[in-house]
Amino acid sequence: MQRRFFLWVCLCLPVLSWADEINYLKRDSLEIVSLLDKGKNLEPTESRVLFFAKHFIDVPYKAGTLEQEKEERLTINLRELDCTTFVETVLALTLASKEVNADFNGFVSALRKIRYRDGVVDGYCSRLHYFTDWAQDNQNKELILDVSDELSEKLCIETPNLNYMSSHCSDYPRLKDNPANLQKIKEQERRLSRLAVVSIPKELSEFSKILDKIADGSIVALTTAIEGLDVSHLGFAVRYKGKIHLLHASSVYKKVLIDPLSLEEYLRRQKQVSGIRVLMMSL
Repeated sequence: MQRRFFLWVCLCLPVLSWADEINYLKRDSLEIVSLLDKGKNLEPTESRVLFFAKHFIDVPYKAGTLEQEKEERLTINLRELDCTTFVETVLALTLASKEVNADFNGFVSALRKIRYRDGVVDGYCSRLHYFTDWAQDNQNKELILDVSDELSEKLCIETPNLNYMSSHCSDYPRLKDNPANLQKIKEQERRLSRLAVVSIPKELSEFSKILDKIADGSIVALTTAIEGLDVSHLGFAVRYKGKIHLLHASSVYKKVLIDPLSLEEYLRRQKQVSGIRVLMMSL
């Protein structure tokens, strides 16, 4: 009994390692190794993205899991996910699984590359907080492709007026008491607000047909009318009962799930959502 208790304690203790001080539990690393091992047996026609994404169905939703540390560290947490950490974790597993010798170190490198500007952990502001920044940086790394313009000829092209983080800095612990971080975020917001961003408006008459063309495993980002923000939510497209649904970490259902509503109906009910961006992992 004592040995079993000791093993349980070891699996639940946080681990800090390597130069970046990676924050994770031993059970997370064991689960990642197990998943990567299972990924070796996938058929060529199977979607790696959806294979890994579906593994996390019923994992509890929790916001702000990356905000717990006083100093920025690469945090790995498979036990609690929000919409962003869910997507990043799945993409990192997918990327790592393509390596001949897929292992935990490969996952760590992939997650760092996806989550941080230029793949380098260099303080709070090196994390890609805004989706506009995240999408551009990961496209520059040739990890993902924006396929919105392949799905629709009618697009919304605009420059986002980003200021949500700086104008709500009291909601961000590492901004409200850190003028240097706040200044860096403001500079990023000004830079990003000059970019032309393409999205598909949900008010298009042919929107239903556009949604039907989205490939399984695509990243779907929901653009928003909320002042100062670009994207309010994201997940993966999955065909379910003949229609495209969103596989996502839901703050409503408090867990990862395939949303019971079709993506079309889900978007219709989200009054603040203006449209979508659709991206895919590069081959």
